[in-house]
Formats: sequence, structure tokens, C-alpha cells
Amino acid sequence: MPFATIRDLAFLSGTWKGQLHGGTIEEEWAPPLGSCMMGMFRYVKDEKPRFYEFMTIEETGEGPELRIKHFHPGLVGWEEKAESMRFQMKKFGRNFAIFEMEDSPTVLTFRRSPEDELRITL
Repeated sequence: MPFATIRDLAFLSGTWKGQLHGGTIEEEWAPPLGSCMMGMFRYVKDEKPRFYEFMTIEETGEGPELRIKHFHPGLVGWEEKAESMRFQMKKFGRNFAIFEMEDSPTVLTFRRSPEDELRITL
């Protein structure tokens, strides 16, 4: 795989909204700055927050790495204090990136469609 930089992920920047399991999801990514990006996610159902995520992508010697921390309402963390879900970029191209979770078969794909939608597959 050619080495990717944070600039290759600029396509994620923006505010994205959709529906999931009868609720509303919103994900927002700030544009690249320095060697990182940051984002947030929220899932609201029946007018109540169900969970949140704080996300970062940072350049490493292995390429971009995505980290995700989950929170219940009240900002109560799911993961241990110093832990997060870690995904290493495995493939990228124009308007898409594929990340794999370390020590797990979990794959997370981001794809910006020609209709200017961000499609995320877990």
C-alpha cells in the first residue's frame, strides 16, 4: 500500500447526518490540521441521546491510525480511561479509506459517494 497521510483523508471533513435503527446519527469531522483530524458522533433515538463517540486520526510510522472512544449519556466512558478502539489504515484511494481494528477482524470503511454522502460501514 502506498503511504497515506492525513491530507488523503480530507474527504471526511464535514457534517454528516443519517438514520440508523429508528434513530438519528450525526458525525462531524474537522479538516486536517497538522498531522491529525478529529471527529465526533452521536446517536439519538426517541429524543434521547443513546451514545457518543470521540474520534481522532493521527499519522504514525505505520500510516494514519483511527482511535475511537465511546461514551454513554452523561459522558460516562465505555473503554477504560487510557484505552480506545484502535484501527490502522489498510487501504485508501480517492474518497475512501479502509481501517482494520488491531487484533480483531473488525473493519471500518469510509466512502464519500458521488452524491456527496459519507457512507460508513462497520
